[in-house]
Parts: sequence; C-alpha cells; structure tokens
Amino acid sequence: MHSSEHVRSYYDTNSQRFANWGPGKTSRSIHREVWGEGVQSKREATWYVDSLIGDIVEQELVERDVLHVLDLGCGLAGTLSSLAHRFPSIPKLTGVTVSPVQVRLGREAIQKEGMASRITIHEADFHQLPPLEPCDVAYAIEAFVHAQSAGAFFEQVERVSKKESKLVLIDDFLTGGQIAEEDKNRHDRLIHDFSTGWLAPNVISVEAAEEAARAHGFVLESETVLTPQLRLGRRRDQLIDMLYQVAGFYLIKRPYMRGLMGGAALQRAISKGWIKYSILVFTKNT
Repeated sequence: MHSSEHVRSYYDTNSQRFANWGPGKTSRSIHREVWGEGVQSKREATWYVDSLIGDIVEQELVERDVLHVLDLGCGLAGTLSSLAHRFPSIPKLTGVTVSPVQVRLGREAIQKEGMASRITIHEADFHQLPPLEPCDVAYAIEAFVHAQSAGAFFEQVERVSKKESKLVLIDDFLTGGQIAEEDKNRHDRLIHDFSTGWLAPNVISVEAAEEAARAHGFVLESETVLTPQLRLGRRRDQLIDMLYQVAGFYLIKRPYMRGLMGGAALQRAISKGWIKYSILVFTKNT
C-alpha cells in the first residue's frame, strides 16, 4: 500500500510542474477541468469545482455569520484563495497538505495576494491532523483517494468538525455493479494501475464511503455525478494512452511516468463506466 511518504514525495517533485501546465498556472489549480454549466474556457473549467465548493459555503453563510473553512489536501492553496476572494467576510480559511513544497509555494502565493492574515496552510498528514479550530465546512478535492482508508480519513475529519458542519468530497469512485466475467481481468488491471499510478489506495464506491462516513457521524446528503462534464480523449491523452497500451506495465514502475500511466488507466476505466467522478456532500449529525 502507498504511504503518505510516497504521496509527499510525489507532490514535492511534481506540484510546480502541474501548476505550470495549462490554465491551472494562473489559479494554482492541480485538479482536472470540469466543463459544467456555463463554462466557456479551459480556465473556467479549471475553476469549476472551486465554484461548487463556493456555492456550498454560500449556503452555509445564510445559516451562520462566521465560518471556518478547512481544505483537506489543499495543494498550492488555489481553492482557498478563490474562496477568500469570493467571500471577504470569512475571516479564517485553513489548508493542510503533506507536501512541504506545496506549503512553501502556497504561502508565497497567498502572501503576494495579501491573504496571509486569513489563510493558514499547515504541513500535515490528514491521517493525523494537528490541533485545529473546529470547522464549519471541510472539503477534499481529489485527495480522498490518497487516504489509507475511508475510516481513517473520516475519523480525523470528525475530530475537527462541528455538529451540523458540511463535508464535501470531489473525487473518483467505483461505480459498483456486476462486472462481466470476460471484463473482470481488464477491470481489475485498470483499477490497479490507476491506484498504483496515482498513489490512490482508497478507490472505493460511494456506498462504501457512505458507510464509513456514517460510522463517524456524517450522513450523505447528496451526490452529483460530474463524469459527463469531463472531456476525455484529448490529443495529449490519446498519446499517453497509446504509451499505456504498449508499455504501461513497465512505465508505471517509473516515478515520473507512473502518474501519466495512472491517468491513462483512469480515463479508460471512466470510459468503461467502472469509475465515476462525483461530488458528495455530507452533514455531521453528532
């Protein structure tokens, strides 16, 4: 199983490269493009999941005058910055990331933006969170799959959440259902390669996530499947997929190529209907 050390090393090595590619270089986003309603450009697609988080925060502001927002796996703090700009009334936004490189780059960016008094970034493993002020809204964007287990993740979030707080997960989940016998080997290989390539031991179904969450006081309120809003099969993706088909077994063992091969396996699993990309919204009831 991949450890937090592997995840730390991976993001220390690649975060700057991810942020410098494509439209994410201006938003410090290292999550994927989602072409949701009203999106007209790659830059807007990069920001789309941030806007979904923002909509949930906005709903909570109707109920509470002051919020504490927590980003579990904050990367370069791009989402935290977008929320801080959108909601100037929120005094405290906190992020945790296991990568010291991300901490340094994120802190430099928020300092330049004049947001250092409102945004705090901790170098921390979300399997063992430091003492934090209880949060009203917590979210994890493409970070939940890095958890060693769903139970370990929810146990820590429970500790730093208030009653009736919101928890939002945006990530890849197994669709479940019966796999035809002739597809089983292919299915298992794609899931394995995605998990290996993206250092993602926690690739589970929504139902399994819901069960683990319930054990720690979180109730699933809604799921919105975002898969139809992804754009698969771009030219670059096609080239990487060709490499994966020809030599994926060997390339996935190489540190840099591992992520690319995992991404190719993920796209194939999504196109087969074996993985979906969803936003889950939980409410803490204890």
